Amino acid sequence: MTFLAGAEIEPDALRKHWKPALAIGFVSFLMPFLGVMAVARWLLHWSAAASMIAGTALSTTSVAVVYAVMVETGLNNRDIGKLILACCFVTDLGTVVALGIMFANYNWWLVL
Repeated sequence: MTFLAGAEIEPDALRKHWKPALAIGFVSFLMPFLGVMAVARWLLHWSAAASMIAGTALSTTSVAVVYAVMVETGLNNRDIGKLILACCFVTDLGTVVALGIMFANYNWWLVL
């Protein structure tokens, strides 16, 4: 489903809305990530790795769900719907990058 939603984003719409999509997507990932990570770490006394996983898990979006709602309501054909989908992809990209940075094995295999 995520692949279908990705195929639905028109490159022209993404070029048109790239600034707001990056800004909204970045903030919609970063704020929940930092908030949940802080609560899990300092209020719940979880380990650092567990806090990072919790922050990542609760800051991502479900593009498949957003896409299904957009198609049902017809918003995927309007500019606001295209912007929302682009923001969701930026948020999901933040999730992938965060997981890669936090849990990658930094060695020569990574460089290769």
